[in-house]
Amino acid sequence: MYIDTEGTFRPERLVAVAERYKLSTNDVLDNVAYARAYNTDHQTKLLQLAAAMMVESRYVLQNSFKSLKKKTQVYFFFVSL
Repeated sequence: MYIDTEGTFRPERLVAVAERYKLSTNDVLDNVAYARAYNTDHQTKLLQLAAAMMVESRYVLQNSFKSLKKKTQVYFFFVSL
């Protein structure tokens, strides 16, 4: 999640980092939620939306993990860019 308050977000920078770590640039860009905040009220609303997105994705990951855990040993790696 990237909430841009100054208009400085550059996807090209993410592409460079992805290439450096030999990650799929399309996958990296597809996994970034970007929003431009224009004032503090807007930023607050975007933070609430971000929290809702994280709760939803956590729910999806937990259900996926429970399903996979029954079938095989699972390893998770988290890459923060």
